[in-house]
Amino acid sequence: MIIFNKFEKKLLAELESYGIPEKGSRVIVGLSGGADSVSLLMALKNISVVYPLDIVALHLNHLLRDKESQRDMDFARGLCATFDIPFHSKCVDVNKYANLNKMGTEEAARDVRYKFFNEFSENNQIDYILTAHNKNDLAETILFHIIRGTGVSGLKGISRQRGNIIRPLLSFDREEIEQYCKDINVSYVTDSSNCDINYSRNYIRHVIIPEMKKINPKVIDSLYRLAHSVSSVDKAFDKIDQILEDQPSISLDDEALFRRAKSRFGVLSCRQLTHNRISALKEALNNRGETILSFPDNVECVVKDGDFCFRKPLKERDRIEPKSLKYGENIINDWLMIEISNEIIKNREIVYRNSTIYTLNCDTIEGEIFVRSREEGDKIRLGKMTKSLKKLFIEKKIPRDMRDLVPIICDDKDILLVPKIGIADKVKNNGHKTIYIGIHSREVF
Repeated sequence: MIIFNKFEKKLLAELESYGIPEKGSRVIVGLSGGADSVSLLMALKNISVVYPLDIVALHLNHLLRDKESQRDMDFARGLCATFDIPFHSKCVDVNKYANLNKMGTEEAARDVRYKFFNEFSENNQIDYILTAHNKNDLAETILFHIIRGTGVSGLKGISRQRGNIIRPLLSFDREEIEQYCKDINVSYVTDSSNCDINYSRNYIRHVIIPEMKKINPKVIDSLYRLAHSVSSVDKAFDKIDQILEDQPSISLDDEALFRRAKSRFGVLSCRQLTHNRISALKEALNNRGETILSFPDNVECVVKDGDFCFRKPLKERDRIEPKSLKYGENIINDWLMIEISNEIIKNREIVYRNSTIYTLNCDTIEGEIFVRSREEGDKIRLGKMTKSLKKLFIEKKIPRDMRDLVPIICDDKDILLVPKIGIADKVKNNGHKTIYIGIHSREVF
């Protein structure tokens, strides 16, 4: 009989709130080699003796600390070999990536890490990505947001779940985590860069929080409770946002404008917005004509007629070159997956922003099925009328700069399907032999 210790029972309760153990889920654990990720991996391994969890560990070598980075990767690989846990690693030059994308080192490291996790998840049918952020990380993030300038939602710190990413250690503090590693006699590595107070987060951790503890020794717990309280307030604001949905942006107060901008910006980037950005946006809303503002992650904010939208310059987004589609999963341009099957396809919104399943009559498909971007003169027959795709895009208010991202599904003769537009008459399902096409995208078009 397996007996879980206090740490494992607490973690199991967190996982059960998402239904993960009962489903027999396949999960990724982001394994840096530090105490946080080691404790999460080891506790999951013990839990999986009773529950049918399928665990894979992923390690990203950021190439920032020379021999120490290699040490961490070797440690993570060795730990997984010892406990028979599948392990995958990748090396990325984060400094080079940061320079190319005009980002700070911390931000670039986070960006490449999650890209690695998401790509592996999409290509290996992973249900959840688990990261080891803890209560201390949450407190530091709240302070970081306050210092940089934030709206109400920034006081939540780190979300427990975003899509298929779950952070089950947010209610655990560092003392609990390190004590668990000691209790099960498992070692971990320490990142020497965590002591470098030239990094903003380290300065908060090693300088600001210790000073705050002189006033309140339980400040970490206080900030944790604040985050929990703000989450409830944030849900109430979500309802207000819906009421204000039809209001012009120029009429919104600062908090409502911040939330609208955050929501729209979040479609293109996971980076945070500060009130300095919102102040510039508010000023531009009062300008005549069109104003284009630069936002993080190479995103442009187009402000016109009292409203705004976000976009990436067209050169930053790939057109979809013609590609033949096979049965099963087809990965296109790293952001689009098209799935074809004779059986019903499951929705994948837990991984992708857009996930729509279409049912077609496959008896009338001529030749191969392929995907491409729009072309001049494209037409589709809908409702016994042949219509220009260009005109339909305008009618559906699909932004001009997003239209090249819309996947056009064709056979050797005709356009069969266009997301947001419809299914062509020739393949409308009328009880005949069917084929299912799932279009799963990280872009919103």
